[in-house]
Amino acid sequence: MPKTKTMKQKSRKFLILAMRLFVSIRNQTGFSSNLQFSIDAGDAGLDVDTDLGHAIKIEGGWKWKTKVGMLYEEWGKLRFEETQESITGTREWAKYNYNIQKGCSNGCLYCYACAMAVRFKRVEPEGWLTQVEDAKAVLKEWKKKDGTIMFPTTHDITKSNVGQCVIVLGKMLEAGNNVLVVSKPSPECIGLLCNKLEKYKSQILFRFTIGSISNEILELYEPNAPSFQDRLSALAHAHIRGFRTSVSIEPILDYQPYQVVKIVEDHVTDSIWLGLMNQVKARFKFNGVSEDILKKALELTAFWDDMNVKHLYYLVKDNPKVRWKDSIKKIVGIEAPEKVGQDV
Repeated sequence: MPKTKTMKQKSRKFLILAMRLFVSIRNQTGFSSNLQFSIDAGDAGLDVDTDLGHAIKIEGGWKWKTKVGMLYEEWGKLRFEETQESITGTREWAKYNYNIQKGCSNGCLYCYACAMAVRFKRVEPEGWLTQVEDAKAVLKEWKKKDGTIMFPTTHDITKSNVGQCVIVLGKMLEAGNNVLVVSKPSPECIGLLCNKLEKYKSQILFRFTIGSISNEILELYEPNAPSFQDRLSALAHAHIRGFRTSVSIEPILDYQPYQVVKIVEDHVTDSIWLGLMNQVKARFKFNGVSEDILKKALELTAFWDDMNVKHLYYLVKDNPKVRWKDSIKKIVGIEAPEKVGQDV
């Protein structure tokens, strides 16, 4: 097993990322043995003796108290809950998250999931484009959770997996769960979800990612994802069908995100989120992005300094639908949520 640093030497951020990666690895390899458990922990950058501590028996499995949260094994699946000290990213929106495959065909250059997988040598950048279904994740039976489930988080809902997504969402919703469905949407996929999940519409909140109105920019950073027109069409369709809708402008992909706000707001019943592109150098490096495109991305992130972020904030803050992700909250002085999933 690879040697790891002691807990004191590890940063909180590293431990959280390692815990999340460990959960992903374990949920793919299964719970075959204590030895495999330790090997998977090592692959994620964790030491079971120092980072996880003593296991405590709970209904359906075990739990471990760590420096950065609680790790749970319940009914053959692992999940991790951060402590309230750091509620960022997907944890702002949902208490739980779920995925049914490794890889994503969208090929987004800023993808954190791809960067993590490449960093820990689980895949090459080009290999991430190949979607590998987790059959066990599709077949999982669901019980009612005590918080919102975000689905998916490390891949998208695409024409090749939408059938499986319908199955998984149907079981989640039938169990009484509230689900945040996140996608860079295609009209075909969202139309199918609306048809198949019509009776659960009160439990569903769609959140569609639209980082720019420019197809040229979308194609640059999200080369295989749907066009702006397709995303807007999918949003309008879900809205017309009576589903709750929201939009995520995260990451902001251009210099005028208020254009997206203006165009989508009439189709949004819930909220419009804005957030910055994060960890550009590291993620783009792991994802095999060319120097020319990296330069453009760095120019964009340099533009979104504190002054311009505050200008954007004052420009649209009076819109009751606009909300701010953690990357902007800390710049404009908005307090972070006190509980995981509170900002959904």
